[in-house]
This record gives sequence, structure tokens and C-alpha cells, in this order.
Amino acid sequence: MNKAGIARSVSDRTISFSGGMLQRILLAREFAENALLIVLAEPGSGLDKAKRSVLEDELRGLADAGAAVLLFSTDLDELTSLADEILELKNGVLVAASTRGNRET
Repeated sequence: MNKAGIARSVSDRTISFSGGMLQRILLAREFAENALLIVLAEPGSGLDKAKRSVLEDELRGLADAGAAVLLFSTDLDELTSLADEILELKNGVLVAASTRGNRET
């Protein structure tokens, strides 16, 4: 919890939290489970640059440890910095696919 920057919030009421604080609480809860599959939608939403860096490190660590990480995001920078493979859908149809090795920079 301290890594996520939420240690002080244990006794606080959630109604007083910012969107970024709520996002950090949700992410900390997900990471505490040691799951083999992590599914996140817009995980960087509401996070400042420093917390996004912590998020990226945590997701890479989970993937390196063998977890499958599935991200849904409209933030292309977030996806390109994290994903090994990106699938782009439009109206439910696959319109593009790329892997870390074949992405244009």
C-alpha cells in the first residue's frame, strides 16, 4: 500500500479522495492478489507522471513473473510504452495489430 502512495488513506473516508487516489487504491487492490491474469482498463487515468512510472514498473514486474496483463486504453503512449502486442479495434473489428518488434517509432 505504501508503494502505491496510499498508506495514509486507511483511516480516511473514500468520499474525500481525488480520482487519482481512487485509481491508486484500485490498482493496489489488483496487484495485491498475485493473479496470473491482470485485466485493466485505462490504468493510468488520473495518475501523475511519477505514479504512472510506478504503475509501468509494477506491470512489467508482473509480466516478467509470468502473469498475463491485458490492457484496454485509449492512451496510445501508455500502450506503446507497456505492451508487447497492440490490437486496435474500431466498432468491434480488428483494424491494426503490432508487436514491440515491428512498431513504427
